[in-house]
Amino acid sequence: MLFDLVPQVNPPRRQRRRARANSLIEVVVCATVFCPILLLIAFVCVETVSAYLIAIDMDSAAHLTARALARAYSLDPSVAKNRSTQQKIFKNIRIPNRVNSNEQIAIVEWDTSPRLRRYAKPTFVKVSVTYLPGAGDPPLPQFPILDPLHIASDFLISSSATFKLD
Repeated sequence: MLFDLVPQVNPPRRQRRRARANSLIEVVVCATVFCPILLLIAFVCVETVSAYLIAIDMDSAAHLTARALARAYSLDPSVAKNRSTQQKIFKNIRIPNRVNSNEQIAIVEWDTSPRLRRYAKPTFVKVSVTYLPGAGDPPLPQFPILDPLHIASDFLISSSATFKLD
């Protein structure tokens, strides 16, 4: 009886083995549950950052294009109606792996009407630039990189910019 009240310092071998086996099972279960979740989170983070970087480049390209069109208009107002001159301006706007083709750039609105009132809205040009995977030479990379849900055709990254005409 006296020995029953004193705690055992070293548990029996069988209990130690069981504790190790239980620990191993817990590690395996955690790995099978949490590893796919961690991989999914990492994949979503990579795709989100990639989309953000593409959006920044589309925004830059839209601003560059609108500014180039406004500058060309200030030198020669016929640019507003001359499609070939517009295409030449578009050809100068290139961002590697982001804007590789003129088909990505579109003029949304070109307001050149004369203003009669002093405080009337100024004339402007509005341009839109869209990321089109596979467009251009060399072709733009696919986005999203992996497409298990087949949403790539429905997912477009686009930006527009407006520039005042002088």
